[in-house]
Amino acid sequence: MFKYMAAGLTVFVMAADGASACIGFDDATDTFSSSCSSKHYVEYRTVGGGCYSDAHGKMTLQAGQKMADPKLSQSCGSAGKWWVQYTWCEFSQWKNGSCKPKF
Repeated sequence: MFKYMAAGLTVFVMAADGASACIGFDDATDTFSSSCSSKHYVEYRTVGGGCYSDAHGKMTLQAGQKMADPKLSQSCGSAGKWWVQYTWCEFSQWKNGSCKPKF
């Protein structure tokens, strides 16, 4: 599952069968949230600039957890606007290699 955030516009793109939209992102607070019933691995990047334009950020969210990454709104030397792109896998599927986050 992919989700893009740019200027308040959200676009969903299904990446795999059975993927659910239980991971969310609030660009105003740089916070990811989980409404999933299990632990999930989240990988993200910034497109068009920002701190994660080269290396990806990553985190693990427990069911119902919220977690912020303040670097998502920092420019880290880039100019212009950028947006956050992220994807996720159920943690055990990511761990055993049956799910690989793809942008």
